[in-house]
Amino acid sequence: MDVRGKVGIITGGAFGIGKKLVETLLQKGAKGVVILDVNESNGRTTQAEFEKRFGKGRVVFRKCDVSSMAQMQAAFQFTIDTYGKLNIVCNNAGFWDELNWEKMFLVNINGVVNGTKAATEFMKGEADGGGVIVNIASIAALLLMPLSPLYATSKYAVLGYSRNVAHFDRNVIRKKLRVNILCPSAVRATNLLPGAKAAVGEQKLLDDYLAAIPSTTTDAVAKAFLKVIEEPYNGASFYIPSYRRQKGEVAPVFIEDETARFRKQLGVEKSMLEVVKSSL
Repeated sequence: MDVRGKVGIITGGAFGIGKKLVETLLQKGAKGVVILDVNESNGRTTQAEFEKRFGKGRVVFRKCDVSSMAQMQAAFQFTIDTYGKLNIVCNNAGFWDELNWEKMFLVNINGVVNGTKAATEFMKGEADGGGVIVNIASIAALLLMPLSPLYATSKYAVLGYSRNVAHFDRNVIRKKLRVNILCPSAVRATNLLPGAKAAVGEQKLLDDYLAAIPSTTTDAVAKAFLKVIEEPYNGASFYIPSYRRQKGEVAPVFIEDETARFRKQLGVEKSMLEVVKSSL
């Protein structure tokens, strides 16, 4: 999909990775991008910054709690009313707090589910020039995380849910939408650290733990984001590796679905898909 002239929604778009993804879409010629975030101050500041750079009317901030399906549906309708269509949705909002894990699950899991369901409802797909959903998981979805098992669980959920939706959701199939997943290494320029510090307790332990986790940059995440939009991937997941361990440019790494061979041997997935398609 060519980003030029398309319309996107980025959740958690006021800061960190999300802000970089908003900027990337605007740089590539998107008609409009709606920033969804609970932090109104950061959201207004980011909107004003990008209006100066890219012109008024191309970027709009809307305060939204992604854990509320009602708020998400209202935000998606607002996007359609403002720009007339919707082509790209990135469910990026998330945070890390092992102590406040129930709220973390509401944002990290329910927020992605709400955003994905709203996208499949409001997108028209090929009728509007295509539709792509990009869900942000984490390296935590690929590893065992000794000090953050609940955060890792939330990201495992994003990976598993997104793979299922990509292949079996009836709206995705009917409208020929695409769903892909990014699993970045740790990005320091995010709002994850306050919750992490509260959960771990000791600053030195947290520093040592974070130092052991591969880290990457928002630029590297943005390149992978464009890759899964512009190229015809569906159900694909990409790991964005550590810039410290790479020589030269950081390139996203395709993640093989480790369950694919087992599922093929089991032989039921094709039958299930046929049932879904027969109901369209």
